[in-house]
Amino acid sequence: MSVTIITVSTKPAGVVWWPNVSPENRAQLDAELAWNATQPGYVSVTLENPSENVSHMVATFDTVENYRAWQALRLATPLSDTRNAYHIANGIVITHIYQ
Repeated sequence: MSVTIITVSTKPAGVVWWPNVSPENRAQLDAELAWNATQPGYVSVTLENPSENVSHMVATFDTVENYRAWQALRLATPLSDTRNAYHIANGIVITHIYQ
């Protein structure tokens, strides 16, 4: 059974989203999105901005196990550490909605 997880990021007004800080950040995000598609069980990963200060990453995988494996690999990268440090320093709050 497929699983969809929505990662909701909420930032304070006036804070720039991490990918928009520099062309390098944007290129790293684009590379990560391409990498996502190569992972076992990948169905889709999309980015949505329902408002200026809220962003959603919607990740769908064919099984919970494949989602967890992808998430573990993704969170173990230097890119994840860099992005997370930026979020903490700028008051960006992350929550997850499991469907």
